Amino acid sequence: DSEGDDILELFVTTRERVLELRGKEKAAAEDDVEREMVERLAMILLARARRTGSLESLRSMMASSFLFRAVDDAGMVGAIDREIAYRSRIVAYAQGDSLQGWTSPSGLEKGRLHLLACLSSGGGTAGKGIVRGYLNDPDPLCRKVADLLYAGSVSSEFRDEIVTDPDIVRLKVCSLLGVADSFRRVGVSRVGKYGSTERDDMEFKSSYVFRNDNGKPDLDYQGRGQVFEAVCAFMNKDGGTVYVGVNDNGDPIRSDDFGLSADIKWLRENFKMVNGYRARQLGHAIPEVTSIESMSRFLNTEKEMYFPESLQDLIDINPTEDADAIRITVRPSRYEIAYLYSDSRLRTDGIAFVRDGSQTSRMTDYQKRMRLMNIKDISREIGFVVMIKEAIDKHQKLVFRNYASTSSSQVQDRFVVPVNLFYNDENVFCYDLEAKQYRQFRLRRIESVENLEEVYTLPLLPERKCDVFRWMDEGKGSYHIRLRMKVGARNCFLEEYSCAESLPKEEFYKDGRDHWILDTTVYGLGALRRFYLGLADQIEILDSEDSETLKQEIRRFIGGVDL
Repeated sequence: DSEGDDILELFVTTRERVLELRGKEKAAAEDDVEREMVERLAMILLARARRTGSLESLRSMMASSFLFRAVDDAGMVGAIDREIAYRSRIVAYAQGDSLQGWTSPSGLEKGRLHLLACLSSGGGTAGKGIVRGYLNDPDPLCRKVADLLYAGSVSSEFRDEIVTDPDIVRLKVCSLLGVADSFRRVGVSRVGKYGSTERDDMEFKSSYVFRNDNGKPDLDYQGRGQVFEAVCAFMNKDGGTVYVGVNDNGDPIRSDDFGLSADIKWLRENFKMVNGYRARQLGHAIPEVTSIESMSRFLNTEKEMYFPESLQDLIDINPTEDADAIRITVRPSRYEIAYLYSDSRLRTDGIAFVRDGSQTSRMTDYQKRMRLMNIKDISREIGFVVMIKEAIDKHQKLVFRNYASTSSSQVQDRFVVPVNLFYNDENVFCYDLEAKQYRQFRLRRIESVENLEEVYTLPLLPERKCDVFRWMDEGKGSYHIRLRMKVGARNCFLEEYSCAESLPKEEFYKDGRDHWILDTTVYGLGALRRFYLGLADQIEILDSEDSETLKQEIRRFIGGVDL
């Protein structure tokens, strides 16, 4: 409420002054105006404690105790601290914590000491004898609490005759003690700000940097092995959300020593080391982490490390609306099985994870086959892409059944080892096991793909470039060509060659009202020749250093006809 906000503001604005006050000499500390201001604020907080819920009351009392300490009022501090000790224990009882082993606060009145001792019995059959000793206690509140606990203990002893829910008994006790608002059922997870972790589409991680088992910083174990394993698992199921900086109850961790605050501090202090390591792996620098926003940007570069580019758009990483946690929203992978790598560029150690209830586990071969069946129902070519990518990762042999080759005019099985997909995943570069040479194949010419599940190790190859006509650079040189196209040729060019739209403006541009210029480099003349002959009345070959070579190739193909 507004009164509470005013009190909080007054508390914050006077805190520095109070600290100064404590450090002054005794005579200065007893300045009437300053002392009266602090005492008045402390009394307001005490009054507020009587009107609020149990947890808020406890907080107000602790703040009041701090202020009375600042003005050295030992009498008030002692009285308030006794009340704090008592209330903290009954709140703990309301939240399901055991009071066994707790030391009774000194200075409490006898009735409250007896009450806490009664609560510490734990109820049930084991505590029946202790509770019985307080059934005739002089304090009426203690007697009522003992009656309820004794009834619960009898129910525990004679389960077949008397059925009583222990939580219902505890709730009635909490109502008598005035802490029912803090009641929590034992064994039931409390739903925090961001939900409950007991779900197959939700995961809470306390940290991206620090391990849960020993508290030490370990980006590979915690970041990759905990956070992004869960991300991978969601992609291989139905999607989900990972919260970073959140405890098991779904609440953001607000401590400076744990959660995101600790992550940000460690990354800021160790930025030079982490940046050097990541720059070598990613090929570019990472953002310096100084806030939750820059932490989100850092995690977006981390996903580049662990997943291929085809999967990265499925992962959205942003601070939550209140900037108290980081939310990683994951969509399911519809076109391929998601693999988690230690370096997505090398792709040598990919592992597929899947969500199993509220747990993350490795995908079995059966789960992969079932996932592939669902994926391949989307379209034939997309199913081929999935199988080819998996074979690339594992260096496995494939059979392209009934491949229709344009160059040989034959339909036959081709035994290959795929190296990489290119040109929007329309073509695949492979090692042809029968011809013993590298070749490219078009996916739409394959009838079906079969994985022989045999490993074949190939020497590492430099990445091959491909021109706009899908001709691969095989190290035999290149040709600079310039064509002037009419509308019909331009339309066919864009529709047949999907990467044409991404050509730089200086390579494909408009010339006048209804003509376009293609000014580019190609690695072979075969595909270009076919394109020209199909639309010869729509295309003019313009002068370039290789224009005569192109014309000669076309003349040779059509039998010496002049162009």
